[in-house]
Amino acid sequence: MKRIILLLALLSISCTSQSADSEGKFTAYGMASISCGEYLEDYARSEITSEEGDSSFVPFILTDYVGYVDGAMSTYNEVTTGKSDHFGNPSPKDNMAWIASYCRENTKDAFHTAVRLYMAQLIKQHNN
Repeated sequence: MKRIILLLALLSISCTSQSADSEGKFTAYGMASISCGEYLEDYARSEITSEEGDSSFVPFILTDYVGYVDGAMSTYNEVTTGKSDHFGNPSPKDNMAWIASYCRENTKDAFHTAVRLYMAQLIKQHNN
């Protein structure tokens, strides 16, 4: 099951330029097809249920999103040579907060777009 999730994450992130049409568009499935606006609705609900004082706590409502991001990062690390970790091991809570920040300004973008841009930023920061 973990291999399937990793494969799906890999396909949604790293193959977009290889399998996209001439305009760069492709069909996204599952979590990748959710809009930033939909993510923000869940993120807002998660803030209501989050526990104060625990910096690593991620509410249950966000676990699918966390799994998607973790899978995408893990897959990138697995298929990209040069080093074992390209991201610097950010916390799930930090991941979700950055993506929420991006999504607030880009509500119509797809969740996978926010994840891709976040990963690109982390790679740039971690590799400098």
